[in-house]
Amino acid sequence: MYPNNCTLAYGDSKMSHTHGGVAPNLLASLWRFAAVLLALASVPGSAIAAEEPAPRFVNTIAALHETVGGPVLASILPATPVVIRSQQGTHIEVEVTGWSPMGGASYLFKDIGQRISRAVLTEEGVNKRAVIGTREDAWESTWEDAKITGWIEQGEVVEDIDTIWEEASTLYFTRCSRCHSLRRPREFTANQWPSVLKIMTVRAGFSREQAALVTALLQYHGRDQKGEDFFTRTAETAAPTPAPPAIPKIAGSPELAAQGGALFASANCFACHGQDAKTPIMPVYPKLAGQNAEYLFKQILDFKGGTRANDSFSMMKESVLPLSEDDARAISYWLSLQ
Repeated sequence: MYPNNCTLAYGDSKMSHTHGGVAPNLLASLWRFAAVLLALASVPGSAIAAEEPAPRFVNTIAALHETVGGPVLASILPATPVVIRSQQGTHIEVEVTGWSPMGGASYLFKDIGQRISRAVLTEEGVNKRAVIGTREDAWESTWEDAKITGWIEQGEVVEDIDTIWEEASTLYFTRCSRCHSLRRPREFTANQWPSVLKIMTVRAGFSREQAALVTALLQYHGRDQKGEDFFTRTAETAAPTPAPPAIPKIAGSPELAAQGGALFASANCFACHGQDAKTPIMPVYPKLAGQNAEYLFKQILDFKGGTRANDSFSMMKESVLPLSEDDARAISYWLSLQ
C-alpha cells in the first residue's frame, strides 16, 4: 500500500493516493492508458495490434460481386488467397490483393513481373479497386499494389490450399498422360506455363474451371517459384501413372488414303474443318491436315467413346459414332498426308 498523500506519476498524469482523491484520478488515468493501448494497436507490427485473419483460398473461378447478387467486379482464379471481412448468410465478403502492371488495371497478379493471375476485373471492378502503392520491376516498369473487396459464395473457398493442389494434380496426372509423358512443373517458369498449356488443356478435354486449376498448379510450382513444393511432398513420390496403351502404327496405302478422303467428305467433316482440312470455319476448330495419323485415330476413338469432354453440343461424338475403327483409321491416314 502507498502511504497517505503519496502520488504515482504515469505519463503526464499523477494518480493521487490520498483517501479522498483516489477514485477520480485513477479513473482518468485508466482512460489515458486505454487510449495508449488503442493507439499502439493501430501501429502495423505492434505486438498488441489485432492479428490479420488467416487467408482462405479460392477453389474455383469465383465471381466477385459488389454486393450479394450485385454487379460482378471480378473473376477470382483458383488458389488465390483472400481475407474474409464479413459474412451474410452463405456469402462472405473478401478482400483480394495483387499487382497490376501500369496500364493493366484489369488484372491482379501474384507478383510483379510474373503472370500468375489472381483476378480479372470488370470495368466496375477497375473503378472499385484501391491502389495501395507502387513498385518497379527489374526492367523499370511500374506495378501497382492494389486490392478489391466484394462478395463470393462461402463454398468457393477452402482453408488448406493443398486440397486445391490435390484436385489439380489428379486432373493433371490422369488427363495429360493420355497423349505424352508428363512434364514436371519445374521444367518451365511461371510465365512460360500458360503458353505450354494453351493447346494441352483443350486436347485434354478440360472445362474452363479445370484448365484454371491445372494452370495454377503448374504456375505456382514453376521453376522460378519459391516456397514449399507440393509436388516434392506428394506428386513426386506418388506411384507413377501407367502409360496409356501404345497405338499401333497405321500401315498406310494408296487405297486406304482414297478410302479416308471419301469418308472425310461423306461424314461431312469438311463442314467444320474445311474441304482441305486446313481452313476450319471457326478459329476454335483445329486444322487437321498433316497431323500424326495415330494421334488423330486416338482422338476420334476418344470422342466416340466419350473420353474427350470438350465437345460442344456433342457435335464430334455424333459425327464419329457411325464410323468403325477401320473408318477412323482411314480418315486419320488420309489427313496425315494432306
